[in-house]
Amino acid sequence: MAGANRQAADRRKLGLLIANSDYSRPENKLGDTVKIVEQLGNVLRAIDFDVTIKCNLTKQEMVMTINEFMRKIRDGDIV
Repeated sequence: MAGANRQAADRRKLGLLIANSDYSRPENKLGDTVKIVEQLGNVLRAIDFDVTIKCNLTKQEMVMTINEFMRKIRDGDIV
């Protein structure tokens, strides 16, 4: 069992958090989304995640960010 714990400890931990709150229509705006995502990022960092946070992206930027993040992922990573 110690070997299994050691293997888990050696795995990379990666996280991608995207917060969009700055929508053009007032009824779609979300209040504290960016703040909440930053807090969640801090929690994940506290348990050794390498966290990428992006805020208020366009659809194209979001797709590019997700694709870029996916290219970083390797077998065995915790995502």
